[in-house]
This record gives sequence, structure tokens and C-alpha cells, in this order.
Amino acid sequence: MKNEVNPAPVGVIEFCDRYVTLNEKGKPWSLSKHQRKVLSLAFRFNSLAKLLYRLILWSEPKKSGKTFVARMCVDLVGDNARLYRDYRRR
Repeated sequence: MKNEVNPAPVGVIEFCDRYVTLNEKGKPWSLSKHQRKVLSLAFRFNSLAKLLYRLILWSEPKKSGKTFVARMCVDLVGDNARLYRDYRRR
């Protein structure tokens, strides 16, 4: 028997809010207002469930959390890669 999986992609912001409550140093963490805005624009999908942008260039000062946010995005897309493929095939 196959496991049924909900094909709807999980949003990056929802993923961060739900699963990432500590930073790499173990301290409480959440997305800032501007990070939420950038991620909500960057991870928009078309009607075929494909990302609207192939490349996202994000620039901020040093020690602002760019690498940490990028790693979460990679984790999310990696964990949901099959979900995205299945959703596009429908």
C-alpha cells in the first residue's frame, strides 16, 4: 500500500515558523519582517506549480542571517522536491 502524501508545497515562511525556532547557536529565532516579505515574493508559484523566479539574489550586511535563511530554503526544497514534481504532473 502506497503512502498518500499531500502534494501541496509547504510555504517557506510556514516551514520556518513551524520547525525553525532556534538559530545555529541554539538561541530563539524567527524570521524578521523584511525576510518574510522577501521570501513571500521569492517563493511564488505559477499555475503549473513552478517557481516564478529561477534566480534570487539576496544582499544584506554581514551577520544578518543570510546563510541561515538560505539553508532553511534548501532544506525545504530538498524535503519537498518530490511533492513539487508530483504536483506539477497533475
